[in-house]
Amino acid sequence: MTVHLVVFVHGITPERRPTSRESMYEAFWEAMVCKQPELDHLISQHSFVEWGFAAGAAERSDTRLAAAEAHIGQTVDYDNVARHRGPNNVLHTGAFGDWNLVPGLRPLVRRLRQELLQLGLADAIYYTSAEGETAVRSTVYAQVLQELRPYREHGDVSLHIVGHSLGVTVSHDFLFGLFGKQTEPDFLAQSPSEQDRQDYAFWRHKARSGELRVGTFVSMASQLPLFALRKQHLVDHLARQGTLDPSVIGIRDEAKVRWLVLYDVDDVLGFATRELYGNSNAIRQVQVDVGDTPIHAHTRYWTNPEVIAETAALLELNARSDGG
Repeated sequence: MTVHLVVFVHGITPERRPTSRESMYEAFWEAMVCKQPELDHLISQHSFVEWGFAAGAAERSDTRLAAAEAHIGQTVDYDNVARHRGPNNVLHTGAFGDWNLVPGLRPLVRRLRQELLQLGLADAIYYTSAEGETAVRSTVYAQVLQELRPYREHGDVSLHIVGHSLGVTVSHDFLFGLFGKQTEPDFLAQSPSEQDRQDYAFWRHKARSGELRVGTFVSMASQLPLFALRKQHLVDHLARQGTLDPSVIGIRDEAKVRWLVLYDVDDVLGFATRELYGNSNAIRQVQVDVGDTPIHAHTRYWTNPEVIAETAALLELNARSDGG
C-alpha cells in the first residue's frame, strides 16, 4: 500500500514579528478535509515546515533573519530618517515637501516597500546567497527528511508538497536534488547534519529506483520565473527561447496532473509558471483572486476557498489513483 505524505512549506514572512505558521497550516488542512473528506484516510501523514524566524525554534542561522530584516526596516524607514535630519541627511525642501499628485499612492508604496520588499523579498535575497541557501535548506530539508524517516522501509512512498512563495523555490530545489540533478546534490556538502546527509542520499536512491515519487506539487505565488535566472546555463537556455523540463523535479509528462500552479495577477511577488515548462499535460495552472491589494494578493492564498478547493481536489485524486 502506498504511503502518502503531505508537507506544507511557507514562503516569505512580511511581518516584523512573524509567529508560528502551525495554526495557518492546520486550518488549511482542515478546510481541505471539509472539501474532500477522503483525504483524512488517504493521507498517511501531513506535516508543517517553518523557517526564517524564531517563534520558539532552536537557535539557528535562519532564525535571525526576521529580526535582522525588522531592524533594517525600522532603521531605514522614512519616519526614522526624518527624525535624524541634518547637514548630512537632507530632506526634500519646499512648502509642501515632495508633493505627490496621486492621492494615497505614497502610503501604498511605503507599505509595499516595508512589507513586501524589506520584510518579504529580503527573504529571497537571503536565499540567493551561499550562506543563506545553506541555512534555509538545512532547516527546511531537515524537517522534510524527519517526516520521511519513519517510511524508510516502505517500497512505495508518495510525497505531496504544498508550497507558497519562496517555499515553492525551496521545495523545487529539494525535489531537483532527489530526482533531477545528475551530479552530487549541493545539500550533501551543505548540511551540518550527518543524519540529514545520509537520509537525503538514501531518498535520492529511492527516487531513482521508483520507490519514492512526487504525488502532487502545489505552488502558490510561485517565484520560479525569478529564480530560473540563478544559473548561467539556465540564462543561456532561456535566452535561446528554451523551456524548462518538469521531469527534473519528478513531474513526468503524462495524462495525470501532478503540478498545480496557483497565481493572482495582483500579486507582485507571485507569477504564472506553467508556460516556462512548455505545454506539459502534468501541469495545471489556475488564476485565482486571493486579494485586491498587492500585499493581500500575495499573503492570503492559505485562506482562499478556491485555492483550498483546487488543492484538495488534486491531492485527493492523486492519492486515490496512486493506491491510497
